[in-house]
Amino acid sequence: MTKEELVESIEERRRSNKIYQKEIKEKEELISKNAEKLNVVKTLFHTIEELSLKKRHIYKEKIEAVITEVLRTLYGTQYSFLINYGEKNNRSCLEIEVKKTYGDYEVKRDISGHGGGISDSICIPLRALILKGSQDIGDILFLDEAYKHVDSEIAENVGMFLRGLCEKMEMQIIMLSHNESILQQAERGFFLENRNGKVYLK
Repeated sequence: MTKEELVESIEERRRSNKIYQKEIKEKEELISKNAEKLNVVKTLFHTIEELSLKKRHIYKEKIEAVITEVLRTLYGTQYSFLINYGEKNNRSCLEIEVKKTYGDYEVKRDISGHGGGISDSICIPLRALILKGSQDIGDILFLDEAYKHVDSEIAENVGMFLRGLCEKMEMQIIMLSHNESILQQAERGFFLENRNGKVYLK
């Protein structure tokens, strides 16, 4: 190789290196911009997640307050309703508990640890709240033999609670029941009677 050819080869390599350096710099700038965008997206995601958690916590407190009021109206001030949510095995989970206070002590159980009366007292307003919140329910709620497990001595309180539920949720309840104590709290009541295979309304 002659001296001129060697010089030309060196110059060619220098030009190639400059091109490579320029490409490397452009890619570094692109990576930097993408990293900034990624940080913005991450920040936005965490912000939305925090807002979602705050909103979830607000609804949680509202539901707890309403169901606690139901339990205390029907069974006494020693009862409270609790919702616990979190993650187990990388999946969201929700636990519902009823707390009863005995002086300085308290006992927490899930719904299955209580009788049918308390389960009914919790489930019916809870379902109504969820449906109302999801807008999957209209202004009329039909109840068929609801609260059939409650003790007779608190049946009148059930009727009073249902009237209050109508007012708070701005809805009408149409209920079928064999419990006259509950029906006495209704604005209007009708009796169905079966006589000789025919049903009469009175």
